[in-house]
Amino acid sequence: MFGTMQDLPIAGTGPDMLVALRQAIQSLTDKGHRSIVLLTREERRKPNLGKFEQVFLEELENRGISTGAYNLPDWAETDMGLRDCLESLFRITPPSAILIGDWILFLAVQNFIARKKNPSIKEVALICTEFHPSFKWCAPSIAHIYWDHTPMVRRIVKWINNIARCKDDRRQGLTVAKFIDG
Repeated sequence: MFGTMQDLPIAGTGPDMLVALRQAIQSLTDKGHRSIVLLTREERRKPNLGKFEQVFLEELENRGISTGAYNLPDWAETDMGLRDCLESLFRITPPSAILIGDWILFLAVQNFIARKKNPSIKEVALICTEFHPSFKWCAPSIAHIYWDHTPMVRRIVKWINNIARCKDDRRQGLTVAKFIDG
């Protein structure tokens, strides 16, 4: 489930988030955002960038935004490492938008921003690259990438049934994700 499976002879399922990522970046750039950052976990950045991260940088470049370490920062995956990264980002050229790799990190970034006294920091657009049911309780709504888990569950059940019948099943099925603007 999830993870890198492309070009591997394994069964798999997960969301296809690349179209939704492109929609999110288009939405941000259409609104004038140019300082866009993606915060993802270390396994998505090292030893090689994941496909999502590669497309993020390519899409920024396609829209005339020069990219570098600023857009996809390396940070120690601890609470202090995340705070240090955020402090660094906001010290020199504050991002106007941050895409955040999962809902737990989203909560930490949202908390960091809420605690800052500078009103301009509170203007940063935040997008979570996954959905969490608690988002339904939030006003204003949280921008995120959403996908229906039902087709993934069906694919897993089908795979399990095939394995139980000793049938070789290495098919991969991706569920289309969509960008939900907040």
